[in-house]
Amino acid sequence: MIKVTKEYYFENEKSVGTSTLRPNDEVFSEIFLEHKIEEISDNYPAPKSIEEEDGVALQVVELEYINYNLDRTDINPDAAATLDKLIALMKEFPDLEIRIESHTDSRGSDEYNMLLSKKRARAAFDYVVLKGIDPSRLMYKGYGETRLLNNCTNGVDCTEEQHEVNRRSIVKVVRKGTYKEKRDQKSIYYF
Repeated sequence: MIKVTKEYYFENEKSVGTSTLRPNDEVFSEIFLEHKIEEISDNYPAPKSIEEEDGVALQVVELEYINYNLDRTDINPDAAATLDKLIALMKEFPDLEIRIESHTDSRGSDEYNMLLSKKRARAAFDYVVLKGIDPSRLMYKGYGETRLLNNCTNGVDCTEEQHEVNRRSIVKVVRKGTYKEKRDQKSIYYF
């Protein structure tokens, strides 16, 4: 009998037959774990998913995308509108935090793109702080071209539209704590 446990999941067990095995034989078995979901009764927004950061569970409540023009870091009107929605949500729920993860396309050197992504993340951070959100509720990080969404890597011929997909910041509104969900209430907005 194999019993599997993991934090935030229901435990599961499975019986695996070993009577026909010889010494040094291996057995592979898949054991699926179901995510624990606590129902909450307040008007808190339902989480989209859960992530772990430094051993702390984070509920990802909203996930917003901000696209940038080639080689630019400025917050354009579309990005400002997206950030303004997130700021309103943060003001309504003071225990929420924002995580800004910025990415570039593969054009330019790896070092330059890493620096550019950090500047983009910082520009979004500065915008939110300027609008009155406590900086201790914000985190940001640049990933450069290390997390491309398609095969447009160095030396690959791609269209402008294909490169634009990779040139983005992902703004996650998160809340620390165990995964909670309201039944039949999920809203995810992509920009």
